[in-house]
This record gives sequence, structure tokens and C-alpha cells, in this order.
Amino acid sequence: DKALAELGNPGVDAIYSAPGQAARETAETAARAWKLKNRVVDRLRNIDMGLWQGKLISEIRDRQPKVFRRWQEQPETICPPEGEMLNTARERAQTAIERLLKKHRHGTIGIVVAEPMASLVEELLTHRPARELWRTDRLVGHCQVINSPHQSPAT
Repeated sequence: DKALAELGNPGVDAIYSAPGQAARETAETAARAWKLKNRVVDRLRNIDMGLWQGKLISEIRDRQPKVFRRWQEQPETICPPEGEMLNTARERAQTAIERLLKKHRHGTIGIVVAEPMASLVEELLTHRPARELWRTDRLVGHCQVINSPHQSPAT
């Protein structure tokens, strides 16, 4: 809280977060420091990883190397056991992002989400395909500024 307060608000008008504990707590900390209110957006919840939830990336890679490689190369073709297809999560996030961009057409917003949803949000805002959905370099404490044109996310 103190570090964020000293840093000051970087010009954010509103903060939105996924409902997950880490995203919500991070957003609430920033919101308090910048005298804003965090708004939780259920559609930004993380991808449902089904039976893979809670497993280490290395564990899935070692136990199911072909499936893991395909998940990295063609993630839209793999559904984690009892989980959610990537396109379902993308459509859900797209709806949320479109609403937020429409609401804040002339403002700056902060969006706090965890990986791999963060990669999908980045894809929607930059109109570039997500390179990797399990980016081990971004699993903890990543912050990114994305200047998005005021238009709907790519389909």
C-alpha cells in the first residue's frame, strides 16, 4: 500500500479485476492507494483448467508431453480434462473488454488478471495472437501498459 501511494496514481481512472484472490487483492491494494474502487468482473475469471488446476506446468509437460506441446502450439485445439476450451474463455473475456472499452472510451483503466487470462486480455487489446498461454516469465508480479485504440477487440 505504502509503495503504491508514494508512487502515485499513474493516471488510472478505474480499476477492474478478475474475481480470483490474487487479482482481486492486488487490484484492491492499488485502488486503496489511488483512492479508487476496484470493480470485480466475473467474465475476466481465469481459464478453467479442470483437472490440470493446481498442477505445476512441468508436471503436465512431463506427464503429457504431446498434449502440452500441442497446448503451446495450438491451444485452441486442446481442452484440459473437465476444463474450458480456450475459445470459450476468449469470447467471455472479449465481451468484458468490449464493455470496459465502451464505458471508458476517453479514460485510462487498470485491469488486473492472472495468467493465462492475462495473455488472452493482451491478445484482445493488442490484436496480436497470444504467443504462449503458460508464460513462465509472467506467472508472478507482471505489470504491462497497453495503449489500445478505442475499438472493439479482435474476434
